[in-house]
Amino acid sequence: MAIKKILLYNSPTLRIPSELINPGGINTERVKSLMLDLLDTMYSMPAYGVAAIQIGVPLQMFCLDTAWNHETGENQNPKIFMNPKILAQAEPTSFEEGCLSLPGGVVNTQRNTRLLLEYMNMDGQVVTEEFTGITAIAIQHEVEHLQGKLFIDDFGPIKQSIVFKRMKKYLKNRKVRR
Repeated sequence: MAIKKILLYNSPTLRIPSELINPGGINTERVKSLMLDLLDTMYSMPAYGVAAIQIGVPLQMFCLDTAWNHETGENQNPKIFMNPKILAQAEPTSFEEGCLSLPGGVVNTQRNTRLLLEYMNMDGQVVTEEFTGITAIAIQHEVEHLQGKLFIDDFGPIKQSIVFKRMKKYLKNRKVRR
């Protein structure tokens, strides 16, 4: 439908916990349109996923595509997740993580590379599925968005300042190139 603007870290909207989606309402024009907007927005950027709250809609929905090649546009395999609930997670690892709401603020984080997730799919069915690797990591990131959190919230002040310095440098370099 449309590429939407991503809210930045300082937007109060990002701190709103998202509302559950009524299973009977997934066939509404609003929900179908949101699904398409999320996909269009994600594919317009170098991102593995986008949460509805990042485009200003406080509903428990995000899209994900960790197979997609950002440079060639190949291997699109999108998935929509609604009302996700992490049931179990394991196998922690160190990971370089970033966020569209903190552009350029990539920093080392701790995530789990295996998780069990319950969610509602695009057909309104509740599914329980295991995810591994980058997909498990990206799901954790997007679920935090739906809870009103950013990936930097558990960092201390020094690590947060590193993220903000990297973000400012990234944004400054983008302005210079334009």
